[in-house]
Amino acid sequence: MTSWSIVTLNQLSRQASALGVAGGIVFDIRPEHVEIDPAGIPARVLLVGSTEPETVLSPEIAGGRILASMRERTNADIGSTVRVSFRKAAWHVFDASGMRLG
Repeated sequence: MTSWSIVTLNQLSRQASALGVAGGIVFDIRPEHVEIDPAGIPARVLLVGSTEPETVLSPEIAGGRILASMRERTNADIGSTVRVSFRKAAWHVFDASGMRLG
């Protein structure tokens, strides 16, 4: 999907280090900006729920748990692996003190 950019947490960390950010970063994204994407980052599904008309997933990526909310149905089961991507324009990145980076 051309409107979605894939990023790994390691890439974000390297970019933050290049900007002189010390002490780690926090990557935040709203659940509606997470999408299942065959070219995305592998994530293990911890929770699947339906709120009609939306499907809610809680996948784990690199030891961190995220929340995804999507209009379309998914065949994901608890314990399965899905691939997810994030809309780049919707990222919220903060340094360890809470200062927004971008």
